[in-house]
Amino acid sequence: MSIMHNCILRGANAIYNQAGNMSGGTARDVADFTHFAYQWSLFVKDHHDAEEEIIFPEMNKKAGVEGLMDANVAEHRIFHDGLVRYMGYLEDVMHQRERYDETALVGIMDGFMPALHGHLQREIDYLVRLEEYDDRCDWRAWFEGMMGGFMRENMKDGEYRREKAPMFFVLHDKSFADGVWGDFPPTPRLVAVVMRMLFLSKHQAWWRFSGCDLSSRPQKLPFA
Repeated sequence: MSIMHNCILRGANAIYNQAGNMSGGTARDVADFTHFAYQWSLFVKDHHDAEEEIIFPEMNKKAGVEGLMDANVAEHRIFHDGLVRYMGYLEDVMHQRERYDETALVGIMDGFMPALHGHLQREIDYLVRLEEYDDRCDWRAWFEGMMGGFMRENMKDGEYRREKAPMFFVLHDKSFADGVWGDFPPTPRLVAVVMRMLFLSKHQAWWRFSGCDLSSRPQKLPFA
């Protein structure tokens, strides 16, 4: 699960470090950046929805401890309103109901990112405690299997293939921690190549604002 937290924070850093510099770009640059920033918020929302509805309840069952992960669900409330405001603002910009204001976006992020960052850090402590229940579950194998199942099911949807699946690749740095998570997301190499050719690169202009490319290799941020 920590790898997902790294993806979330890597995306937030990319957005925050470029949000205040978009006045130096074209209207197309701003539009592409706005879409990338919005897809990040969907990535965060989907992750936490999955935790509340599927992942944490399953962890509780496998550990055999009722309510083991409930405190983490409660923490989602501390940044929920800020994330909703962030999403609403970007939706208004994308639908031209409002002009992009770099000061406004940075201000919104300043309002909820400290809470989100703190939550992600504290949640790691809970995940480390799962080692106490290693005799009941191989947590890494379980997580990889679960992620693989999510990907297979969701990849049936065209919009997911083009707009959401790429985030798992462009927010992940395969070189992180000497490549220990080099096989994330859990996708066979050939399948990943085909995915990049047919689906993931559809919105390549959006993904140029991420810290990594579609091969999950670090890339330079164009407006940092």
